[in-house]
Amino acid sequence: MKDGATSKGAASKQLPLPSSNFGNPSAVTQAIKGALLKDGSIDAVVTIGVGDADSAAAAIKQAGAGDKIKLGTFDLSQSQLDRIKAGDQMFAIDQQPYLQGFYVVSIANQYLSYGVLPPQNPILTGPLLVTADNVDAAIAGAKAGVR
Repeated sequence: MKDGATSKGAASKQLPLPSSNFGNPSAVTQAIKGALLKDGSIDAVVTIGVGDADSAAAAIKQAGAGDKIKLGTFDLSQSQLDRIKAGDQMFAIDQQPYLQGFYVVSIANQYLSYGVLPPQNPILTGPLLVTADNVDAAIAGAKAGVR
């Protein structure tokens, strides 16, 4: 993310949190909110997972910065889809973990059973960038149980 931001002339920095805050949504929300209130130059937050994105969304709201701060994350959940649909989140990067699991088992079975190797290497399972442009298809996939 940093390389992409800086290559386009933007600044980027990481918000380090103590490991004791891992899995603590309140602590993550408060840390992000504090960073937003302290540094008015922040205009975007990108998180590494859906739980932290939920915390970041709460922090952005609590800081009263919803019109200024763009939010994005890795991975996908219903809350991410809902925020994208509502215009409160810019994107979610869907790594499609169900395919990561399915493909490895399927390829291993084909190789062990028949000596067949995949036709290409690597086999990509994403990432798919879910934005306002394709969120309805992602929501339909979630409802069908394939996302």
